[in-house]
Amino acid sequence: MVSESVVSSATTASPAHLTWQTMPAENFFPPAVRIAACRDAMARGNASGKARQTLLAALLDVERFEEAADLVRQAQSPPGRDPEWDIRAIRALRAVGRPAEALAVADGARGCDAEHPSLAFERVMALMELGRDRDAGDHILDFLKRPGAPLLHPRMSALLVRLQGAEFMLDTLNAYPARFSPADREHNRICCLLSLGRDAEADSLMAVDRLLARVDMAPALGMDVAAFNADLASELRSLSSLVKNPKYRSTRQGFQTEFILGETKPRVHSLLRAMKAAVENYFSDAIRRQIPYLTPPSEVFLYPWVVRLGPGGYQDSHIHPSGWVSGCYYVTTPDVDTHAGALCIPTAPPGVASIPWQPHTIVPKAGELMLFPSHFWHHTKPHRSDAERICIAFDVIPAC
Repeated sequence: MVSESVVSSATTASPAHLTWQTMPAENFFPPAVRIAACRDAMARGNASGKARQTLLAALLDVERFEEAADLVRQAQSPPGRDPEWDIRAIRALRAVGRPAEALAVADGARGCDAEHPSLAFERVMALMELGRDRDAGDHILDFLKRPGAPLLHPRMSALLVRLQGAEFMLDTLNAYPARFSPADREHNRICCLLSLGRDAEADSLMAVDRLLARVDMAPALGMDVAAFNADLASELRSLSSLVKNPKYRSTRQGFQTEFILGETKPRVHSLLRAMKAAVENYFSDAIRRQIPYLTPPSEVFLYPWVVRLGPGGYQDSHIHPSGWVSGCYYVTTPDVDTHAGALCIPTAPPGVASIPWQPHTIVPKAGELMLFPSHFWHHTKPHRSDAERICIAFDVIPAC
């Protein structure tokens, strides 16, 4: 079990001065609302290019990939006219297992705008899905040196390690730290250090007793936590953006939303405010204890989502590649113990046979918030209750 030294209250530290940015305005309308509005406009013959673009983005958000691919086919938009459309069209085609068509769109768009960084990114993803790793690897190396290029996708990072080796990757992480998302960077650093036998250095990035916080949120919520969670659970069950067993997420036997900040739910918003305060306390404590990894970025986003797990539901082992710090607030925890529903953290990264740290098994309680570095691999044990296990997870993402 995790040591008592990491158990804290949501109101115990002088907060760090984080600047919280808001997500782009379109994210404040749930995908179902955007989809319905765009479909209505198209049915009335008022389908502008912007409406189709918005519809395609919303379909991708809720993983309605076949509909997204059909929209791309129906639009018959030649590549190169609109880079944003081309990027989403490539993603839709890749998601339905048509990487050759995705590459054709990417190549056509590239002929009109060879320097567009996001188009180049999508082209590399299509190349990898076609098994053209050497071609993809050459382009990834170019990304590292190109100003304004997207952050490397974790699959690109993994390909670099396979093609170039652990020593090269460590040098690359040190030379181009800003080209990697925070958790993907530290994950690769840990794996490379372990593969080179530098266990002590890897262990310093996985110090659970220093880096995991278990927060009682009751003081920050300002009311009876059971009553608050009952209202909150009712709000979360009504969300319009829940996706069952999402393809690109770790949720199994359950539902997950893409993004919830735009949902106008009073308990959700109260909790998100309390989460931000808890994160600021967490960073303040890290600064006080001089933990280098947790020195906060100057500007951050809060990116929250909901997970509802049914009987037998669980989370596969995963990290949160884009995050700096991640967290999870437990709304309902039916029949959770060390054998069912528990959080196992930090576990071994995939493909790593031996680790120098001891994973912890944590039995969360409703009303608790867990905070930890986003590079901690973690999973949950399947729970056995007929009742749902509901939580709100989130990432703190650097804004720059």
